[in-house]
Amino acid sequence: MPYIDEQFIEDMKRRLGDAGKPRASAEGASGEIASSALDDEAFEAYKKIQRLVSASERSSKGLRERLARDGFSPEAVEAALARSIEYGIVDDVRYAEAYVRAKLGAGKGRRGIEAELRDLGIDPDEVLNWAECDEDEVQRALAVLEKRPPTAKNKRDAAYRRLVSKGYGSAAAQSAARIWSESS
Repeated sequence: MPYIDEQFIEDMKRRLGDAGKPRASAEGASGEIASSALDDEAFEAYKKIQRLVSASERSSKGLRERLARDGFSPEAVEAALARSIEYGIVDDVRYAEAYVRAKLGAGKGRRGIEAELRDLGIDPDEVLNWAECDEDEVQRALAVLEKRPPTAKNKRDAAYRRLVSKGYGSAAAQSAARIWSESS
């Protein structure tokens, strides 16, 4: 995440609108009040995005839902997200690549990870080259089975079920279950 200093914040305020301007009275033009309030709200949403992203990477869909849940208007959320994406604070591809690495390390399969990425509003084809994951998916599935072997009577079926529930495709799960059951 880029370094944020006071100059950056002042520049942000200037771009979103003069937050320091005194507001028009209630008798004044209501359009001025609404646009000034929207700019202040968008700036507050932007600051909230900064705080959230400084703790951990977030997807734009997740941030959009969080800000809406926190009571920000849709216009303010979209303005703040657009600015965050422009400055590189929020990047769905960067988030997805880190997410995929973490899930692969946890023993998840490609199919399950792709479904989770779609739920996050990210196209899995844009994330990384899945060909390298396909080559070692059977090996990762075998590692999952070696780490925590199934204890059912029919070990091959139990191994297959465990791998499918972890998000492995049926071909990789079947191959890994066969290899594992024959070696046990």
